[in-house]
Amino acid sequence: MPRLKGKQRTNQSKKTTSDSNKEISGASEPAPPPVHHAPAYSLEEIQGYFWPDDNDARKPVSNPAQPKALHDSADRPGQLAYVLLYQGANPSWEPTQTIYATTSWELLPGIPDRRQYDGVMEGLSTEAIEKFATAARNDFVQNIRTASPNPFVPRNQPKQHKGVAVFTQRSDKKDGCFFVFDGRYEIRGVTVLSTKDETLYRTVEEEWAREGRLGAKTTLDDDTAGGPCLPWAVVKFRRDEAAQKKHGNPKVEKQPDSESDGTGETEDSVETGIAVSGLRHGLLSGSLNSKVICLI
Repeated sequence: MPRLKGKQRTNQSKKTTSDSNKEISGASEPAPPPVHHAPAYSLEEIQGYFWPDDNDARKPVSNPAQPKALHDSADRPGQLAYVLLYQGANPSWEPTQTIYATTSWELLPGIPDRRQYDGVMEGLSTEAIEKFATAARNDFVQNIRTASPNPFVPRNQPKQHKGVAVFTQRSDKKDGCFFVFDGRYEIRGVTVLSTKDETLYRTVEEEWAREGRLGAKTTLDDDTAGGPCLPWAVVKFRRDEAAQKKHGNPKVEKQPDSESDGTGETEDSVETGIAVSGLRHGLLSGSLNSKVICLI
């Protein structure tokens, strides 16, 4: 076997070392993880899943101009079945799984029906609104005192429902606005706030400032003092791992050529529970008065 000259041996050694390094490098580099995209659903597709029969007289009429968070379903009428979290409208959800509800109180456990108050104040004078608000608050407090303090199923009894399905709204340039399934949750507690309270205003203002939703510093104006207000419900959730494991993701059927949810709402038009623009027009001032309805 002919002997290699010194230069040839050096080049051959470098080549062998280089090839060896490539093999080692290739073996040590992990393969990129697969990318999983959560299915995107429109508002109509989600409602069609929970209310499959269009002729069902109980099916609520969807009003895209007034989106809301709390919803029931055909198999659980009058009970909270799913939640729609609109983009930018629930700053407390990510850190604490908490939302502020201003409508559909009848779906929450232990809460008196508030539908009797909806829309009553439209077209009324300021004096009439103040009179109505006072009567409504007094009536509400009376209902709270007679409400069951613990409407939940005891821990030693199995749950009969599938948990509360939560969908979060997202948007991009390609698909516009859509919803993705976030998981199944259970309600941990409901607190009612009689909301003529500057502290609550400041809390929301600070949260929204962190979210970048307030350009300039907002202050509590004189027009908020003494304005009419109704109570708010603060709903605390936590993930229901058992329900998620048993039932999995909702099998929402995609519609052909489905587009965005079509709500066309802006951030200020979304029902947020507590919106700073709304607070500036008379919802908060005075002293905080909270009542824990149920907590487990």
